[in-house]
Amino acid sequence: MGYTRGWRCVVPWEERSVSEQRSELVGLIESGMSVSEAARVLGVSRKTASKWWGRYRSDGAVGLVDRSRARRSPHPLMTGVEMVRVVCGLRDRYPSWGGRKIRKILLKEGHPQVPATSTITDILRREGRIEPSVRSQREYIRFQAPHPNELWQMDFKGDFALTGGGRCYPLTVIDDHSRFLVGLTACGNQRRETVQSALTGVFRTVGLPVTIICDHGPPWGHDSTQPYTRLGKWLLSVGVDIIHGRPFHPQTRGKGERVHRTMGEDILDRQAWDTLDTVQAALEDWVGIYNHYRPHQALDLDTPADHYQPSPRAFPEVIALPDYPRPRDVRIVQANGYISWAGSRLKVGKAFIGDPVQVTLHEDETITITYYQTIIKTHPGPVTHDPAHL
Repeated sequence: MGYTRGWRCVVPWEERSVSEQRSELVGLIESGMSVSEAARVLGVSRKTASKWWGRYRSDGAVGLVDRSRARRSPHPLMTGVEMVRVVCGLRDRYPSWGGRKIRKILLKEGHPQVPATSTITDILRREGRIEPSVRSQREYIRFQAPHPNELWQMDFKGDFALTGGGRCYPLTVIDDHSRFLVGLTACGNQRRETVQSALTGVFRTVGLPVTIICDHGPPWGHDSTQPYTRLGKWLLSVGVDIIHGRPFHPQTRGKGERVHRTMGEDILDRQAWDTLDTVQAALEDWVGIYNHYRPHQALDLDTPADHYQPSPRAFPEVIALPDYPRPRDVRIVQANGYISWAGSRLKVGKAFIGDPVQVTLHEDETITITYYQTIIKTHPGPVTHDPAHL
């Protein structure tokens, strides 16, 4: 229902668009109504009517258009343009970094008025650097070796083609306690000789770990029935134990998997690479940043270098033969991977062909076979002449 005044029919305020409402208000006042009467007819406050009549008289029809509610001067707590530039610059340089890491670096470098982590995250989202996660992160039980060099994780990152020909297989070796990358090598293949050469360089630089965990398959090891390859045998000979993660469970080696993802986001996935040398040079620059500059969330935003120290166990340049305490129980592994002992044939593994091992018979009649200081095979007793049972 409308209200009439003379020849005009006025529709109630709430039934029309905002622009129509304001134009109607101006029309009523120009036709002779007072501001108070026009406000009453249209069902608005006198203050609102006066505001729009004043804008019309000052600016004409343009004054009836909605004005931006944004502040004409920056909010005193609003992040400055320069800080936004620095935040986005760090994210562009290190695409895997989030708000916490970026804030840690800004504080470390002495930037004034560093925003909160949540503000930095909002900046990255607003500037199109990150998007909301489409799925929740899977939580795994975290394990961490209590001291540096007690456990290293070793694996190849996914390989990729080189524009100059061939492929690159990045080999990573990471200390489980500190997340320190002790080794990062651009390899041209996954052969034993290549991995052994890379590890030798690492051992000479930072010393020996107690244990290395790696995947199944060559050159690491095949399965639970034959876990040792020639690479594994070499590691035992220099005083390093080798164990294997659960098949199809990469979270067993989760720290290495996370390094691979970060390395891809930060450097390897961002361009094409022509030769192994160019990849290696880039990896050497990146590993310095990863170890000494990039804050690590699992380390309470410390760097891996803050928690790592070289091993006191030096790499033996000359590998001595094993010194077994009972020479009469020492056997040489034959060409088929077996040894003869007490009239029986015991399987050792082809990786140990030609090497001396020691056999021990225990009170429960189980038989263990030792290479250097490590038991590499256990046979259930009693001793039998049937190789199939062994």
